[in-house]
Amino acid sequence: MTEHDESHPFLPEKITTTEMALAIALAVITSVGNLLVIVAVYKDPCRELRTISNYFVVNLAVADLITGLITEPIWALQHWVKENRGNYTIAANVLLALAVEASCLTVLFLTIERSYTHGTLRVFACTRLQMIPSNLFKLALLQLLFVNVTFAAVINITWCATGKELEKCSRLMTLFGYPGADFEIIADCITGQNATDCIDKIEKGEADLVSLDSEHTLIAGKYHNLVPVVAQDYGGDEGTSCFYAVAVVRKNNTGFDITSLKGKKSCHTGANKTAGWNIPVGFLLMKKLLKMDKSCNPFTSVGNFFASSCIPGEKLHALAI
Repeated sequence: MTEHDESHPFLPEKITTTEMALAIALAVITSVGNLLVIVAVYKDPCRELRTISNYFVVNLAVADLITGLITEPIWALQHWVKENRGNYTIAANVLLALAVEASCLTVLFLTIERSYTHGTLRVFACTRLQMIPSNLFKLALLQLLFVNVTFAAVINITWCATGKELEKCSRLMTLFGYPGADFEIIADCITGQNATDCIDKIEKGEADLVSLDSEHTLIAGKYHNLVPVVAQDYGGDEGTSCFYAVAVVRKNNTGFDITSLKGKKSCHTGANKTAGWNIPVGFLLMKKLLKMDKSCNPFTSVGNFFASSCIPGEKLHALAI
């Protein structure tokens, strides 16, 4: 479970949409801008722009134009498709790496060319003109740094574990990430007193993830605004799972069914347990066989409905209402 807020800007689906929009915008800006540079040099009527330095600039523009026309669209596409997304990601990363390396080499050659040219100038002009190759060299270093930063994204995860889960969690944290990934996962485990405490920690921002059963999943989603991000499916070929609640009665108890339980004695597996409480009580409420009292306390309502009931954990859950 993780915290869910429709207005939160860092939800996975919002991040994907934002990255796709940025990739499209960058593709347009990069393509148009670098195309104008190429056309300006090629169409220069006086041929004043056709210098060795500007040819290097054109080469740099061509490398960036390829990024805008091919790499960025593929990067945007991999956020859109659902099947074979990994292939698009690999293709985009390879093309991006090639384009960036081409750009860096071009800037390096341009720096060397400018340095060699300025070396033949007179001494009094060197101080001012040497700023150009110096800045170009800094630009090359910045581009190399950009490549390292781009492929070194870090994802921080804090998992809340209870009891014996902590040891399993610690082992699990060592398995995050895989060789060759363009990001790093820094994972950590913290201890929660119980599932409810872990839910509270996530809601407060002290943790990111927790493993819950169906009972606490319902509580986390209904009362704490959390959403499941991964679920284990025990279903068959159809890929669906069902949770059954079974009512058991003695064979000699005849003459009534689930619609005529009022005034009977009931025993539940536990307060807020899915099969023993949420499903049967929810069914009675849905069919309007059980009416919620004015206090909106389900335990009071069930107490008024049945003659007597056994509900383990009722006092603890009643205090939380």
